[in-house]
Amino acid sequence: AEQSTDVRDVFDVADETAPISGLADPSRTFENFAITEANRDTVLFCRFVLDSKFGEHPALFIAGNAGTGKTHLLQAMANVLSERRLRVVSASAEQFTSEMVAALRDQALLQAFRDKYRGCDVLILDEIEFFEGKERYAEPSQTPDDLCQPSFTA
Repeated sequence: AEQSTDVRDVFDVADETAPISGLADPSRTFENFAITEANRDTVLFCRFVLDSKFGEHPALFIAGNAGTGKTHLLQAMANVLSERRLRVVSASAEQFTSEMVAALRDQALLQAFRDKYRGCDVLILDEIEFFEGKERYAEPSQTPDDLCQPSFTA
């Protein structure tokens, strides 16, 4: 049987009307986030980034122990950004890596992969500790950053 190379069969791609593609949960908001002494500064910084001029803070890394609300905050940010009509792609580092490997193995998927990640206004990668200890990802921001750069071919 012939294997499908339709990007929608391989990647979680939003349709043209959906501002968020990926893992964002619309029920996760700043309003229903449980603020504690341990995460108060992180919440304030996330709001600061959202209130800043778009692009002024090109990268935001949130680190913390399990259960401190990192994913909830990232999804709350994705929801705010999508309300501003920005195209947001939200993925776990593992999902991103799986999609990248699939695209590298099947050249028919490569352009769709590039379009998904380069075509967004905001890329949110969760669980980047997935890259830890993986030699090919010694610099976790390198691949996502490279994806955001325009591609020129001769």
